[in-house]
Amino acid sequence: MRDDLDKSVEQGAETVQYFAAEVYAHQQVRTVYVQRYHDGALDRDVPANFIDFEEEARQFADFAL
Repeated sequence: MRDDLDKSVEQGAETVQYFAAEVYAHQQVRTVYVQRYHDGALDRDVPANFIDFEEEARQFADFAL
């Protein structure tokens, strides 16, 4: 995966372009992270507001990806 990403980024580029399916998948992961780490997931022993703000949960998802 990392090799594929490295090949798709031009030397010195600051952004990565996603395919539509990748954008959709990324949005889905962000939604799950907000639900799990901000709203809480008792089945995973994650209390509500484990991450205080929704935007921080989205940033955490971005980091995880």
